[in-house]
Amino acid sequence: MIHKFEQKRRVKAAHLFPHKSTQNFMARIFGTKDELSHPRNAMLMADYIEEQFDKGRIALVPDMSEDATDEEWRKWRENEMVRQYKIRILDKSASAIVNEVIEGGRYHGLKIIELDDKPVGFRNEYRTRARYLYYHYLECIDAQIVGHPERKQEIILNEIKKPVWPTMGSCIRKEPPDGVHRRIGTGDGTPS
Repeated sequence: MIHKFEQKRRVKAAHLFPHKSTQNFMARIFGTKDELSHPRNAMLMADYIEEQFDKGRIALVPDMSEDATDEEWRKWRENEMVRQYKIRILDKSASAIVNEVIEGGRYHGLKIIELDDKPVGFRNEYRTRARYLYYHYLECIDAQIVGHPERKQEIILNEIKKPVWPTMGSCIRKEPPDGVHRRIGTGDGTPS
């Protein structure tokens, strides 16, 4: 993911849709069967990245420009191109994000903040499902609102104008999953 090899013991599988959830809950949201422990719901990451990913400080988002056209988004959604992702650091104030990574008492030479807006390194064309990455992204937004309630309005206004990027249909509803939707509300700060 970060264009560098890690020791095997440092690599973990990060579940995009939380593994602690049940398959029935996953099926209610996405209409999928038996994908909770499937590779389409996971990515291999260095343990220090995975920890921040699980805490909702890091998300993977489409590697598209902020001013991408509707046609570019349509092509991306309809998988007319190999979907590329980039790293988005959502909590740029956490010490684990801004300080250098320490491993075994030695500095690693990396600050996670330096990964912001960098493309994710894939070895082939296989990708996890966009719907699970999007769900994780929504969970990250929720974690930011919970962790920084004083910034709730700013977070909502910043995120509400961004496009919904997974493919629509039976796999995901057009509105965010209920728990996140209730917290984010209508975009003007009022609950929906």
